Amino acid sequence: MKYRSKCTEKSIERRIKKGFGQGYKMNYKPWLTVQDVPSYGVVSRVKGRIVPRVYHFMSQLQV
Repeated sequence: MKYRSKCTEKSIERRIKKGFGQGYKMNYKPWLTVQDVPSYGVVSRVKGRIVPRVYHFMSQLQV
């Protein structure tokens, strides 16, 4: 399982510099992805219909 160990000021600055949590529409890079959270629960990755990028959901989708 892949996940970050600690959230320090240095790691936050590094993620901002890499562009996480920034961008617009297709170029948006999410701050967290399903790989970043240690969990054995249900996760979903869905390709958007309007904006064709992958959306990461940390819980089960309710339809």
